[in-house]
Amino acid sequence: MELFNITGDGSEKEKKSVARDLNKNLGLGKDKISIDVPAGATTGTIKLNDIVQIPEIIDTKKLELEETQVSTVGMYINTSGTKFTKPITGLSALTQLRKS
Repeated sequence: MELFNITGDGSEKEKKSVARDLNKNLGLGKDKISIDVPAGATTGTIKLNDIVQIPEIIDTKKLELEETQVSTVGMYINTSGTKFTKPITGLSALTQLRKS
């Protein structure tokens, strides 16, 4: 249990934090997921259908993004006669397109 000093208008002289269990259940039957973290713990347990699951750690810092190549533009045109399609504007800004 940690002790925090809180100052300012309306503050109390001393306030102690209280650790609580963190538990969450989602789904039913074979799709039931539960997450249980006891008070004060640094790790928890994840279960799917009462079977302990080990999370896969993914390092997103090494993610490489590729530039999207644009070669054509498609567009849906509403021909119902009651609703009208707004045309695409700004196609001239797509310098990689050779035809329009």
